[in-house]
Amino acid sequence: MITSFGPIDADSLLPPARPPRKWPRWALCVVGLAQVGLAIVQGLNVSVGLVHTHHGVSGHHLLNESTSWSLALGVVMVGAALRPHAALGLAGVLSVFAVVLAPYEVVDVWSGGVTLLRVLTHLPVAIGAVLAILVWRGHSGSGPAPDGVEDESDIVLPPNASRGRRRGHLWPTDGSAA
Repeated sequence: MITSFGPIDADSLLPPARPPRKWPRWALCVVGLAQVGLAIVQGLNVSVGLVHTHHGVSGHHLLNESTSWSLALGVVMVGAALRPHAALGLAGVLSVFAVVLAPYEVVDVWSGGVTLLRVLTHLPVAIGAVLAILVWRGHSGSGPAPDGVEDESDIVLPPNASRGRRRGHLWPTDGSAA
C-alpha cells in the first residue's frame, strides 16, 4: 500500500509476533512420558483400576487395546513437544477423545464399573489436550525455514519489496478500473 508518506509494509500493520512460550512444550513432553509410563505399567499387568471382567466376560483384549492406545498417545505427545507443528492434529484427537470419554467415565463411576484410580489414569489425556492446544497456538505461525535459508537477515530485497507473505500484490498495469 502506498500513502502520501510513502510505502507501508503490510507486516508493520500487524502486532509484533510474540516469541513462542516453551513451558507448554516441556509440560506436554512430561505428560506424554507419564502416558507412556502408564501404558508400560498397564502392559505389565499392574492393576490401574480396570475391572477385568464385565458380565462374566474377560476384558483382557480391551486392556490390550487400551494399553496400545495409551502408548500411542504418549509417544505422539512427546513427538508434538519436539515438533510443535504436529500439535494441531494431536489437540484435535485428544480433545475429541476427552469429550467422548467423559460421559462414559461418569456412568462407569456411578455404576461402580471403574475405580477412582482408573479415572485418574485419564488425566494425562485431558491435560495433554490443553497443552497440545497451547503448543499449537504458541507455534502456529512458525514453521521450518525454507531449505538453504538459515537467517532471513542475509537476504537482500529489491527496493520497495517487503518481507513476508505478499497480499494484494496484483494490480492492473494500465491503471483502468476494469
